[in-house]
Amino acid sequence: MTMVKFCGLSRPEDIAVANELLPDMVGFVFARASRRAVTGVAKKLGRALAPSIRRVGVFMEVKMPEIAEMVKRGVIDTVQLHAPCAFEVSEAQISELRRATKGAELQIIRAFGVSDTTLLHEAERTSADLVLLDNPRGGSGEAFDHALLEGFARPYILSGGLTPENVAPLLERWRPWGVDVSSGIEVAGQKNRDKMIAFLKAVRMFDGEGIGR
Repeated sequence: MTMVKFCGLSRPEDIAVANELLPDMVGFVFARASRRAVTGVAKKLGRALAPSIRRVGVFMEVKMPEIAEMVKRGVIDTVQLHAPCAFEVSEAQISELRRATKGAELQIIRAFGVSDTTLLHEAERTSADLVLLDNPRGGSGEAFDHALLEGFARPYILSGGLTPENVAPLLERWRPWGVDVSSGIEVAGQKNRDKMIAFLKAVRMFDGEGIGR
């Protein structure tokens, strides 16, 4: 079954819809510049989330000790790191994060902005548990050149420009391990219940499954 991540949830009503639909992951954005940032309310939102949904912290500039502290406090159980971005992610930093959170059931997602095959080669080699492939301008709602995926040899999460209308054809063509959506389930900059339902329904119909409880 295709893993589904709703990213950029920031309001209690977004969490209520997620609890109804039960995607596999929900992303909380900690990038200060993002309109979807939840730095002050992430713990409250995470506590309201159904236990079966993984809580993903999406980071672009926070330092590893701060991220580790959020994991240890139970605010998040999955960390998504972006590069190249406001800070570069190295394999040494991933190792540092694992040491700092030893004993926690932590998943690490490393996100790559795909502009050519160079970063894809790095994505195949990273020690992160999962890789996410996105437009270099993550959060823009725009797709990257999917032709670059030809021959990519590792399971991945596809992100960038996904919508309820295009996700099934993309699943059919590229067969990613998972999909990540944010602006594709929004209306006027806010998460929209109907679009969230339509997106998850499109994925689950492709998988031959139902949605929700």
